[in-house]
Amino acid sequence: MIIIMIATYIVLQVMGALLFKWGSEAQEHWLTGFILGNTLAFSSIWILMNLFKQMNPNIAMGICGGSASLLAQIAIAWVFRTHINYLQWLGIGLITCGIVILCIFKNTASITR
Repeated sequence: MIIIMIATYIVLQVMGALLFKWGSEAQEHWLTGFILGNTLAFSSIWILMNLFKQMNPNIAMGICGGSASLLAQIAIAWVFRTHINYLQWLGIGLITCGIVILCIFKNTASITR
């Protein structure tokens, strides 16, 4: 169930980012992109809050936030034909390594309340 929640969060965040970019392309799209993008992004926060109850919040934020940010950048580059240079790809790779490390060692983190 946690994997489904993480995937849903990421999809909503990426779709929201795509709508924000689309809305910024033309003045007549701005309000629609703003409203729809925020609706999706706002909805995803509910999922993240539920993930915080089920796993260490630091791990949840790292996996969800990092993955959503990376995939949003790649999706925007692909859909809107923007260029990602070699150093940016290196950064994406390094952040991906960080997310993988979070996933591998997620059971070693403890929740303190």
